[in-house]
Amino acid sequence: MDDGVVWFERAKKGWSKKPIQQNNFIIVDADMGGVLEHLNKYYNLSEKDYPHVRKTIIEMSIDVIDKHFSKE
Repeated sequence: MDDGVVWFERAKKGWSKKPIQQNNFIIVDADMGGVLEHLNKYYNLSEKDYPHVRKTIIEMSIDVIDKHFSKE
């Protein structure tokens, strides 16, 4: 299975989409093709399930970044 990749950037003044509370990062792009193919092949997820999968991936990504910066 190919890894999924989520890209973050520091938020600029006025950006408000998907902020991470204390660090002001936002998700700017993601490549989840391999993950979605794996889920479709082995778990029978279809396109109707993708919004839930997308939300879960966003929440997991934000949690990883929050944990990384809370160690500083």
